[in-house]
Amino acid sequence: MLERIKTVVIILLTLSLFLLLFVSFSLSTASYPLKPSDMVFELFGRAGKDGANDDDGDTRSASAFPCQIAVSNENGVYMPQNPSQYDEAYQFVSLYVEEAVGSASDLNECGADEYKEALKRGGILFVYDRPLPFGLFYAWYNGGVFDGDLSLISLYVCDGGDRVNLYLRDPDGRFFRFSTESGADALRSVCGAFTPNGVFTFDMPGAVSDRYSPLPKTAAAAPSFLLLPPAYERGAELSRDILEDFSINFYLISVYNDENSVVYVEGQNTLRLYDDGRMVYTGGFLADESLASREKPSVSDILSAVYPRISSLWQKTSSGGSVLSLASAEKEPDGRTVFTFDACIGGCTVEREYAACTVVTDGSQIIGLSLYPLRFAFYESVNFLPYAQASAAAAPGSFLRLQYVPDGSGFLIPRMRCVEGGAK
Repeated sequence: MLERIKTVVIILLTLSLFLLLFVSFSLSTASYPLKPSDMVFELFGRAGKDGANDDDGDTRSASAFPCQIAVSNENGVYMPQNPSQYDEAYQFVSLYVEEAVGSASDLNECGADEYKEALKRGGILFVYDRPLPFGLFYAWYNGGVFDGDLSLISLYVCDGGDRVNLYLRDPDGRFFRFSTESGADALRSVCGAFTPNGVFTFDMPGAVSDRYSPLPKTAAAAPSFLLLPPAYERGAELSRDILEDFSINFYLISVYNDENSVVYVEGQNTLRLYDDGRMVYTGGFLADESLASREKPSVSDILSAVYPRISSLWQKTSSGGSVLSLASAEKEPDGRTVFTFDACIGGCTVEREYAACTVVTDGSQIIGLSLYPLRFAFYESVNFLPYAQASAAAAPGSFLRLQYVPDGSGFLIPRMRCVEGGAK
């Protein structure tokens, strides 16, 4: 009798667990902005998001290379239209883009017609604000060295039959195709789960903007924000953990006021905190211990070491919801490398007078760093100029991008901006 009672209890507990899981997935699916087609995709996506939270996933996040995202299938194109949709979309598609870039081989130049036909077959398209070197992407995702000088303004992962093809478009309007080791079945499944809300420009007669960029068919709204004073203005005491991120020993610092800044000094390290919250560091500390043993670390190696450090600083001094995004990476004649980063909200660049962050490295050491934190609070959702209307006013050879612009009254407002494909 006792054994039967135990069996019944176990069965009831098991059924209750499945019921709770069913309710949880049903609720998340009902509220999910991308409208996945079934619960299997919800389970798959949840695993993808969990996997993106590990250390390696955080380092290789979309914030490093912000882009316009479009997911196409036989029914049309899906484009995120607010920051939360952008973040959700990236979590689902990023693994396929990384896998395709990481296994890219057999580079061939192709024509615009082939690229256009590939766009119709369905896939994942990333369009960037500025040209970026493909070698940086390749090393970032693969760890290898790309043999060639190729930059890109858009990157497209698409159905190539059994395998996925990777297409690049460069700032000069040329198109390139890579073969990959990535299977196409999973890509088709993911792309088919998105509900289209737009079309490609070449399907819209009369559009004069970049004809290879997608356009939603309807107007949309995005959040605007109220800009807040910096968390650490002049006279505020920097926290110990922030000083530690700059490798400044809290117990050995001396602090004094300069004309327009508070100065923290410890040994060869100097950190200035300006009235507007900007932090400027000079000195020298290791970006990452693993770089110390490398005689000539690559730009990608240095970026992989620098990015987590500056992201930590950004998160401690800026509002949640904003991230740092790579704007440029340049090797100087003296061997130093200079990285600049923009502030980014949901893949949309924030245009400001100063770069959000500038980092100067010498080998494995960070010798200079300027950080301009951004703090804001949600204000209200506002309508922005519809893509179709904005495209009619755009200059030929350019594409449209949703970006955040300070309006001079203390607000960040979403605006459709015209970005030249070849402009740096």
